[in-house]
Amino acid sequence: MKKDVEIRLREWWISEIKAMTDKVMKEEAKRQERERKKADKLLGEYQSYADAQDAYGCGVITEKQFDRIVDLLEKRNPAEDALYNAKIELLQELYQEQKKILDDRIRFEEAMGNT
Repeated sequence: MKKDVEIRLREWWISEIKAMTDKVMKEEAKRQERERKKADKLLGEYQSYADAQDAYGCGVITEKQFDRIVDLLEKRNPAEDALYNAKIELLQELYQEQKKILDDRIRFEEAMGNT
């Protein structure tokens, strides 16, 4: 027998939610990679905290430059964006809700002998 239209609709919607989740995750990975590359480019010869500390200790760079280098070193390992986390949380919530509705509908159809 043909699947119920609601079941097919829920399956479609779940696949769309998965696709959106993949897209959001890829966008965040790209954002983090851009942050890393930008920080690496701006860091120049200072590739570690020790390098910056040595240069500051020898008077090669100012305190302001040292602070800027430390900030850039931290940006080499960017944290997940707050908006990204909110998007993922929403998409997970939608997925779980739709999955439950689909599972309930399939069980109902099986109990009624329609599938």
